[in-house]
Amino acid sequence: MKRTLPARRTHSRLVNQPFLPSPWAVFIEMINQFRKGFLGPHIAVSLFRVITALIAAFIPALILGVSAGMHKKIDNIISLVVYILFPIPKVALLPIILLFLGLGNGSKIFLVALIVFFQFYLNIRDETNGLNRK
Repeated sequence: MKRTLPARRTHSRLVNQPFLPSPWAVFIEMINQFRKGFLGPHIAVSLFRVITALIAAFIPALILGVSAGMHKKIDNIISLVVYILFPIPKVALLPIILLFLGLGNGSKIFLVALIVFFQFYLNIRDETNGLNRK
């Protein structure tokens, strides 16, 4: 890698073309691709995946977070599992997720939901725990 980068820079200077296009050129190409109808379906599918994953993560996080925030025994049980699973890089689980869910939307939605679930759960639990119950 260390040897190829200077070679690429030298090649781009000799050919008189930049290594990467300018941001303006990328923006213009993005507008052209959007006008041709190439980006619209991809943006729609990506938004579908993200929104579905957020909803799929929020509902169990809300239920578990509120119950753990209001009951100490439930919090002790759930927190044990959460604190074991939370530090694991979720991308490291990608081969297992792909094995069980395949290459379709399910694996992508599950991975995003798994990533955001812990943030939702911990925030909901902490805020519920801090409520004045009087």
